[in-house]
Amino acid sequence: MQTKIQLAIVGGGASGLMAAITAAEMYQGNKRITILESAPRVGKKLLATGNGRCNLTNMNANISHYYGDTKFIQTILNTYSPKRVIETFQALGLLCKEETEGRVYPYSLQAAAVLDLLRLKAEALHIETICDCCVIGLKASNQKFVLTTSSQETIVAEQVIIATGGKSAPQLGSHGSGYLLAKQMGHAVTSVYPALTLLRTPPEYVKSLKGMRSHAVATLLCNRKVIRHEKGEVQFTEHGLSGICMFQFSRHVAMGIANKNKLSVSLDFMPEYSVATLVDHLTHIVKIYPQIPAIEILSGFINKRVGQAVVKTALANSNATLSGQLSKSEIMLIANMIKRFLFPCIGVADWKQAQATAGGVSLEQLTESLESRLHCGLYFAGELLNIDGDCGGYNLHWAWISGMTAGKAAGKNLRNKSKART
Repeated sequence: MQTKIQLAIVGGGASGLMAAITAAEMYQGNKRITILESAPRVGKKLLATGNGRCNLTNMNANISHYYGDTKFIQTILNTYSPKRVIETFQALGLLCKEETEGRVYPYSLQAAAVLDLLRLKAEALHIETICDCCVIGLKASNQKFVLTTSSQETIVAEQVIIATGGKSAPQLGSHGSGYLLAKQMGHAVTSVYPALTLLRTPPEYVKSLKGMRSHAVATLLCNRKVIRHEKGEVQFTEHGLSGICMFQFSRHVAMGIANKNKLSVSLDFMPEYSVATLVDHLTHIVKIYPQIPAIEILSGFINKRVGQAVVKTALANSNATLSGQLSKSEIMLIANMIKRFLFPCIGVADWKQAQATAGGVSLEQLTESLESRLHCGLYFAGELLNIDGDCGGYNLHWAWISGMTAGKAAGKNLRNKSKART
């Protein structure tokens, strides 16, 4: 069975839906625009974003929050600002609000509201959606594209936008199929890594801290050189370190480990205090409570169990020693450990726990409109590309604006072809 359409969008996630809507609005004709979605329904992953609240964008979205082939996306970022993304959703009927650190959410704080309006708009524009349709093959033939599905159906399209997503959260439909399609068309794909996920440490480093949370300034070290600083709440799990500030490190850790580098995270649990000031405070505690075990000396400073872990790491005999028996050098060791508690990194969580994908289809072979330089009429959008962002709405912002970019170009081409034929 062979089906003929004008524009096929492979993938019905955030970027795919936005690409289809933008193309249809740009063209404003009766061409057949079709979304091919491998899952039973479109937008499943979108419903999980922002813990179900859908962090649409971030008012601080700029090049400094992105990684990968960033030198190719400045024009796209300039063209589609966070304000423009918000205006696009307002035009769909969605009210938004800005919360802390520039994060923008739907006013209802429901991801379902975002998906509902995208689906309604797609229906209003007569965009066809075919679900349970997994595209496994793509080739160019006679200035058209031939797509093969897992059910061995053949679809012939004048233009194609690949927006299948990356490999993060495969349980929500991201299985990396787009990389194979890109390679089939001769496009380069970099190695891919889980991003925005927890950092794995040796179990003995976090076993006693499981379930604890503590605010800290975190420093990521690669071969003892500082890579990045973050500030926020650190969550200790049985497998390692979690929390937004740890998520920001994950792409660097995953890549570093793959390249056989030594990665570690240093936590400063009291960034407002210098080592000297902490020594003074600890000396005071020793004077007024000489009878308490040394392991309890940080009870008035930081999270109790975190404090106990700090003392155990700093002192060889923390359980037996009374605080009044601590030497000046031991007090100094504890103070330094508060400021630099080191956790070796041995990896990151698997794809199921990752919120984004680092790496992907190279932008070097694409134009500024995200059209292939190898095949006219072939476009890419979203997480599939070698672009990933920080936690806080930056990845979804990229999904929207890359979808708009590819969709606008494809829609314009449809319109020009239609005019040429008449």
